[in-house]
Amino acid sequence: MRSFLIPLFALSLAVATPAWSQKLTFRGLGSTSTRADVLKTFPLAQSQNYCRTGETVSRNADGLTLCEQLLFNDYMLDNVSFVATFLFNPDGTLRYVSLQKLFGTYRTDDGSVPVGTINTAFTSLADLLSSKYGSAVANPPGSFLRRGAPDSELEWQPGRGTKWQAGGDRISLSSDGTESKTTPGLFRGSVHVFYTFARLEEFDKF
Repeated sequence: MRSFLIPLFALSLAVATPAWSQKLTFRGLGSTSTRADVLKTFPLAQSQNYCRTGETVSRNADGLTLCEQLLFNDYMLDNVSFVATFLFNPDGTLRYVSLQKLFGTYRTDDGSVPVGTINTAFTSLADLLSSKYGSAVANPPGSFLRRGAPDSELEWQPGRGTKWQAGGDRISLSSDGTESKTTPGLFRGSVHVFYTFARLEEFDKF
């Protein structure tokens, strides 16, 4: 009888395990990683403070993050150089990783590209993410995907299927572009990969 109960108990644990327990990582970094952990992986990352003088935390729709962030300027992904930014929870654990590639310069045509360049970068990254995590989520709130235009967004919830759910770990991929007023056919814009980690430091408060 004992040999039967042990597998049955293990199965019940597997069924009861919350979806968010399937941890998302970026280069081995995840929701329990600290500033020191990020610097071990990216020793050339620089400290940046994005708040007003005297402020230590910033509030957004998803909660609080520390004003002090880490920035790595040349993260190569899919043969493209991205700016990697690491944002932390008030307890010092990792909350977000932002990877952004800018095309063009604000209010000028310097570095502007054909719309196909932005679309190709977006589609290539979507293919890579789908190859690793499976199909993107179907219709996450506020998302859109307009083929032939540079404004697109997709989202993945690793381990939780393709029906959108709130909370947990997730990855979003977005692109945007604004056509030049002086040189039709050229766009300035960006492609953005954004990792969001569950706020584990808040779990025990519920």
